[in-house]
Amino acid sequence: MADREVPEGPAEVYKWIIDDCVNFAKDVNAERIRSGTPYSSNDPGAPEDLMLKSLSQAQRKTLAQMLDDARSGGVHDLLARLTWWIDCQGLRLTYRGQPVPVDFSGMGLHGDYIGRSDQQEQWQWPDEPPAPLPPWNSNSG
Repeated sequence: MADREVPEGPAEVYKWIIDDCVNFAKDVNAERIRSGTPYSSNDPGAPEDLMLKSLSQAQRKTLAQMLDDARSGGVHDLLARLTWWIDCQGLRLTYRGQPVPVDFSGMGLHGDYIGRSDQQEQWQWPDEPPAPLPPWNSNSG
């Protein structure tokens, strides 16, 4: 979890969760591979370290990017599934008994995540959150 204090309001908590997912997706192991730091601190002859030593800097960079992409893709896919559950199955998030507004971008939780993940042109949170979703009724849809 992030080292900051959890905010009071549901909209701020949602933003915090998405930004926390963005930070979580930054793979520490990928950065270690890029820098050439040993993967295993306990066993210098570990198979992982032997493999990494055999790679060129360009190959380590490519492998690290693959790991970053896989981790970020996993977070994205999980948020996409949660969006499906919200949109199609009536899942609702609450925080301290209050409904949590989701999908600030209009592209699902995964859209908010991708917008906030873009290091070049990070999408800024809108001033106003979307309206909370109404209670879901399985007979209505």
